Amino acid sequence: MNRFLEKTKATMKQLFLTKEGWIAWIVANVITSLPWFLPLAYGFVFNDNVGYMLASGVYAFILLPFTPFWILNVIIAVWVVKLLTKQHIKQGS
Repeated sequence: MNRFLEKTKATMKQLFLTKEGWIAWIVANVITSLPWFLPLAYGFVFNDNVGYMLASGVYAFILLPFTPFWILNVIIAVWVVKLLTKQHIKQGS
C-alpha cells in the first residue's frame, strides 16, 4: 500500500509541477471536451438548434455525478505526460 501511495504522489507531482504535466492536463481536457464542443461548433456555424441541444445534453451528461469523466482526464493526462517525457529523454540522449 505504501508503494502505491508513493507512486501516486510522484505521478501527481509530475502532473502538477512540470511543464509536461500542464501540457498533458490541457491535452486531456481538450480531448474530453470534444464530445460537447463539436456539436456546439456545428450549431453555431450552421445556426442549427439541434446542435445546441445535442451539445447541452452531452455537457449535462458529462457533469452528472455518476459519469467519471475526471478519471478519464487523469488517465489521458498520465499517458500524455509519459509520452512527452519519453520523447524528451530520447531528444536528450
